[in-house]
Amino acid sequence: MNKHSWIPTSDKAAPGRLAVNLCTAMIVPAALLLALTATTTGAQAEGNPATDGRLQPGATLAPPVVKDLRVVITDVIAVSSTRDERREDTNDQVRVTLGAKILFRKDSAELSPAARARIRDVSRDIRTARSPKIVIAGYTDDLGSAAHGLTLSRQRAEAVRDVLRQELGASVTYTVQGFGEAHPIADNKTRSGRELNRRVSITYPVQR
Repeated sequence: MNKHSWIPTSDKAAPGRLAVNLCTAMIVPAALLLALTATTTGAQAEGNPATDGRLQPGATLAPPVVKDLRVVITDVIAVSSTRDERREDTNDQVRVTLGAKILFRKDSAELSPAARARIRDVSRDIRTARSPKIVIAGYTDDLGSAAHGLTLSRQRAEAVRDVLRQELGASVTYTVQGFGEAHPIADNKTRSGRELNRRVSITYPVQR
């Protein structure tokens, strides 16, 4: 019989059978290696050295022990960004950040028609994701008083929330936050930095 007879040679072999057999061929040696390692470790644990993977006369295997077994899942992040908009995708959520420059006039919480249209675009993504909750957070630069920044940032977040609610209805839970000048993402000492800091973020969970 062919040494590698487990590999399908017929042109009519079912698609995927080769992949399954290859996986089996990889799993079996791994299982044998694990068994050999356990045998060697057990013998050494009892104070009886092993030779060629075999127990010495009178030696016994120690009880199997699994120590500190951990599974680590790293968050995979995809980021798309322009000057006035940024989208961050992780394993369990999406955050869309819209610059205040495309949403509001200076020192105002009134949305422009173009801003409303952009927020409606975001609402369609949220509806597709079937997200049950949304967090809307507003931020400002450090010009003016801190109290004014807190008030303005919350008013802007509420304005965005109102558009989302019109599109998605009351079945979604909305959390509104205003952080003022806290959590800057750029240097407030420059004009371009202050523009980046004036923003509203929309965060919602997704299932991958």
